[in-house]
Amino acid sequence: MLLSTKRTASSFMRKSDDPSWLLYPNTILEFQTPIPFTIDLRESLTPRVRESLLANQLDQPFAIVTACNPWGQHLSDFDNSRLAGRLEAQASHRGLPLIRVDGVSPDRSHREAGVAVRISRTEATTLASQYHQSAFFWFDGNAFWVMPALVVEDPLCLPTSSL
Repeated sequence: MLLSTKRTASSFMRKSDDPSWLLYPNTILEFQTPIPFTIDLRESLTPRVRESLLANQLDQPFAIVTACNPWGQHLSDFDNSRLAGRLEAQASHRGLPLIRVDGVSPDRSHREAGVAVRISRTEATTLASQYHQSAFFWFDGNAFWVMPALVVEDPLCLPTSSL
């Protein structure tokens, strides 16, 4: 079974319920575009990163959503791959152009497949919640944010000053 039956899609969480909550601000985003690029969310966006976003038509608001590791609980690579495939198929079925974006830890020991999609923040919250995600990344056209989905918490602008 892919998902635990202990929680439902409408279950809300405290940030302490997700063992990975504190890792979100330390994520490195790897964009799988024709000319791949990375964004280290621990650092301010550089002119070069902004050029890469613009070149890939990502200079307007968009969300980065994953389906991996619902509720912050680690699943097998096989289960995460199936969930990621469902997310991509759902976005494609809705006619949403998407770009594959992997979120990785700074030491590259952890990786989660995700997609960048141009949808409203409300739609992104709904989509992330459908895949039982604590949060998703949001680019507002100027900065990246950690936006709560299932976790009841304030949005967090990146990079954080406490890192």
